[in-house]
Amino acid sequence: AWDGRFRLLAAGRPGGSLGALGPEAAARLRPLAPGWPAALLSGVPAIRQHDMLAAVPALGYPDAQSCAAFPLAFAPAGGSVTGGADWRGHAAH
Repeated sequence: AWDGRFRLLAAGRPGGSLGALGPEAAARLRPLAPGWPAALLSGVPAIRQHDMLAAVPALGYPDAQSCAAFPLAFAPAGGSVTGGADWRGHAAH
């Protein structure tokens, strides 16, 4: 994982790497997520094979079958976002 937030749950295909989509690819794929801020879109996980964009599971790119070969999990290295607390949306007093 490039920044510790996402992990591949399967081996995928040989020659594959996990990393951020990046600004160039995000600009090309903007029509798939028109309401997303550019910074968010640039940071979604992307799979590259031999340095070519192969799949962006969050966008369903290029298709569901290709994305299925690269199952991802959101698993921050520091643990859960709530630190294990039972989050119900209420502010602590």
